[in-house]
Amino acid sequence: MATMAIPIVITAIHRAGAPPPSTSMTAPVSMRAAAIIGRPFVPAIVASAGYFSGVVAEYVHGDHDKAVALFTAASVAGRHHRETHGASASPEVIAFGTKALGERALIFARVDPDAVRGAVRELGAAAARGTCDPAIVDDFTSRTEALMAARFARPHRTQEWIVRAKFAVGSRVRRLRKSSGRPVRG
Repeated sequence: MATMAIPIVITAIHRAGAPPPSTSMTAPVSMRAAAIIGRPFVPAIVASAGYFSGVVAEYVHGDHDKAVALFTAASVAGRHHRETHGASASPEVIAFGTKALGERALIFARVDPDAVRGAVRELGAAAARGTCDPAIVDDFTSRTEALMAARFARPHRTQEWIVRAKFAVGSRVRRLRKSSGRPVRG
């Protein structure tokens, strides 16, 4: 069911890239107003649909590229909604936009470590602008940092410690042989 929403969301995103025609009599007032102003109309539903479709793409299908694209669209829709509606913006739409930025940072932490800094910086910039909940930003930032630390942490190697211990014992035995002048079994 959720995977059927992905083409619909992508179609809405592509349509949102260009201003709709202002001559359409069936278009809602906000679409006609956006066409008059010259700004593209981005439906607020793209934030939630893009977020949930991105979750399905990432965690069910494992398609990182599609998930990043959907999360990016969701964050753009959330930011656009906040800029367009100001104080009367829906907090849920803004939260989905912020969570989409966070999920995108998590994907980059797993797949593309070079892009993590930019994604976390963008998440921090959203918090600095006051366009999202700082608790969500802090949560995703800490999860991303923990994932990066775990990814690049040196694994505990038991074999390495065994080799070091054998070397230490071997060097001690060699020193004992030298100092005593007689063979020592080791």
